[in-house]
Amino acid sequence: MAFQIKIAQRTVIDPSFMEAVEAVYGRFFEIAKSSTRHQAPAEIQRELLRYPDAACRIIDWQTGRQEDRRGTNYDIGVRLQTSNQYVRMLSYKKAGTTWLVGETKDIIITGGRRWNDPVNTSDPRGIASRDYNLGKYHICVDAHALAELRFEMHLIPNGDPRTTCRHPHHYADRTNEGDNPLEFHAHTCLGTFATGIMAAVSALDIAGLFTNLYTYTGRYNASSPYRRLEQRENFTWVP
Repeated sequence: MAFQIKIAQRTVIDPSFMEAVEAVYGRFFEIAKSSTRHQAPAEIQRELLRYPDAACRIIDWQTGRQEDRRGTNYDIGVRLQTSNQYVRMLSYKKAGTTWLVGETKDIIITGGRRWNDPVNTSDPRGIASRDYNLGKYHICVDAHALAELRFEMHLIPNGDPRTTCRHPHHYADRTNEGDNPLEFHAHTCLGTFATGIMAAVSALDIAGLFTNLYTYTGRYNASSPYRRLEQRENFTWVP
């Protein structure tokens, strides 16, 4: 009997993504630099050390530039390339900012019983016994906000990019600014993922952030959704 080894397809890292990541690091460094009175090296170092995890990445990035190597390539490129979560990583410039973007593989969510539902009536429509294929997503993170250690995100489903009902725990309101989904006003409930996601933000751990966001996108808390799984027509059931 012949054995076949299936090799997982590696995530494609577009050069624009790495350029945008380095721009995040550079902007963070400039913000720290501008916060000091005399911009002396010792002052800048003290300012950076207010955020020790982020400072480690900035130092590695700066060292890489001085030694003519890309210090961020291993930390981000290799970790994301081998994660088997994303098809590709790229960046967009829209709505006055740069967006770090991960195009996911199909997101499949398993419906679940609400914690306080009686056992016999927990699933009147058979929701818990089914999987929902939400299709591919573009997970978009605001790079300018990230450089300020803030978190702003859009989860945009490929199947219907302009829908306002994007995900059970993320939806959007249309604005008067335009028809681009990145211009919508987004609402996100991170739930128990908030700690891990915000820790990655405060550390400028971009690979860790996108890993957390992929896992978050594939989870469903039936006790507190913005939109229940059965409310969106293109949540399709997986056989």
